[in-house]
Amino acid sequence: MKSLRELAKEAYDCAVSHGFWEYESTNQAIPIKLMLIVSECSEAMEAFRKKVGEELVKALGEELADVIIRTIDLAQALKIDIQEEVERKIQINKERPFRYGWVK
Repeated sequence: MKSLRELAKEAYDCAVSHGFWEYESTNQAIPIKLMLIVSECSEAMEAFRKKVGEELVKALGEELADVIIRTIDLAQALKIDIQEEVERKIQINKERPFRYGWVK
């Protein structure tokens, strides 16, 4: 299995080769990429509203994969080691209180 670092590079290289980073030097790149991540979450929600059974599971899998692909693409472009960040954040979350203390 490929590491998250390898997948991030592959996702970024694919996006570049398909012209999705032609505007990377502008101030628009980051907000555009963040909103594309949000749009993939919205597509997952639409699938949840409209599909059932195996069709729902397949659609959710596809949309969640898109969320991850867009996220790791952005991380790679920003030279963020997303694998290191995910591992670090999981450790932080393990040490937090139940439901992070916000729900009793």
